Amino acid sequence: IDDTKLEGFNRLNPVGDGDHTHSVAADPQLTDTEEPHHGVAAKLADGSMLRTVGTEDERSGAQVVDDSGKEIASSDDCPGVHGEAAAKDEVIALGCEDGILLYKDGKFEKIDAPNSFGRIGNQSGSDESQYILGDCKVDEDAELERRERVSVTDTKTRKLSLVDLGASYSFRSLGRGPDGEGVVLTTDGTLKIIDPATASVTAGNPPRK
Repeated sequence: IDDTKLEGFNRLNPVGDGDHTHSVAADPQLTDTEEPHHGVAAKLADGSMLRTVGTEDERSGAQVVDDSGKEIASSDDCPGVHGEAAAKDEVIALGCEDGILLYKDGKFEKIDAPNSFGRIGNQSGSDESQYILGDCKVDEDAELERRERVSVTDTKTRKLSLVDLGASYSFRSLGRGPDGEGVVLTTDGTLKIIDPATASVTAGNPPRK
């Protein structure tokens, strides 16, 4: 589509099919984001842009700017901000090391994790659902945590619940069904189906022998 020359090493990742359908196509261009960092940016229906804030060393929060670059809202209450997902009514969720940061109705809202450290780094949303499905790490010192619980966040009531799957999973295994149900493939080969309204596993296909 276009060639943009940059100094040094630069990596651009594909977004895949995303988690919602209001895709926006525009000519590619570099923005005026203050510092390069591992983060996300999402264009909203009103033309504004939500983007994470950080540097190469750390990330602290997010801001929303209008099409002229003027700040509409911001929050620095999301240490280690990572990942993005959209829920019903264009609510945007960002993962933090201590919960989730929501952008809804023109402002940011923080939802704390049940523990002092509860890193939610990857989320999966659905236009059909007010709930966000996310991973959850609770061991801050673990080099590689074999987590067995996922998070379910109700974007309307601001309640964050943890669901025990009984087996570990990859952050790439989080998905949503056609009616907004949570879908997680665990490492024992079981497909777990989660009812986000009750934050419980309602079905799990046993591994084939």
